[in-house]
Amino acid sequence: MNLKLLFINLFVLSSLTIYSQQWKLYRYDVSGGLGTANYFGNIGGSTTEKNYLGLADFKFLETRPSLNLGIGYKLKKEMKVKLNLNYGYFVGTDVGTFRESEVGHNYSFHTSLFELSGQYEYYFLTEDRRRRSSAMVRRRGQINNFMQFAAYGFAGAGGIYFIPDVKQNDNLPTLPGRTVKSGTGLYSIAFPIGLGVKMSINRKWNVGYELGGRWTLTRYIDGLSTNATRHNDIYYFGTFNITYKIRTSRKGYPMFLRR
Repeated sequence: MNLKLLFINLFVLSSLTIYSQQWKLYRYDVSGGLGTANYFGNIGGSTTEKNYLGLADFKFLETRPSLNLGIGYKLKKEMKVKLNLNYGYFVGTDVGTFRESEVGHNYSFHTSLFELSGQYEYYFLTEDRRRRSSAMVRRRGQINNFMQFAAYGFAGAGGIYFIPDVKQNDNLPTLPGRTVKSGTGLYSIAFPIGLGVKMSINRKWNVGYELGGRWTLTRYIDGLSTNATRHNDIYYFGTFNITYKIRTSRKGYPMFLRR
């Protein structure tokens, strides 16, 4: 066998072995993001009772901002856990919906909500998978182990704290079977689930977008609950984020903590 070809093959194989563990060099990351917040509950909704699996409840004009801060840790190349702190602002009104014609159900609201949650991410497209190409060696002789895109699904659980502010537009007394909680802080539990994509800028920086729904154990995010309510509240965050990866020491600690 040609010695030069043998040397190249050995070099490539050894490099692949090293780079297959490259994810361990950057196990920690911090992220921040801005995005949108949408709510689906008692107040608001579509102009007809035909909801089309909830899609008819979406109103662009009722979309409000959200903020995100996160700290992540890679368990494996395709698995990650993350701690999130989210803030969302929600609004809604019965004006223009089928509920407006219901006696005593002409409400509007706005709510500030804080969410502290943990989530598990599974990457079905990992950001450090190798290109399947004959161009395996860069100009400087390094193995091209850099991929531009990654995609993942996530699920988790967390606590929420929110302060609803409810207004009854027709000033009628609240009817029996309807409970209003306004102007006071409330707590509940939320279960995030969704999908995300990332694009690598370089080895340390990523930008991405994440869309996730939150299924909750409360009916009071909008401050109103009725006997006719069949489902708990749901809200969505859509977040554009930027992530910075932190180099990991041989002992598994983030490098900025090393003396």
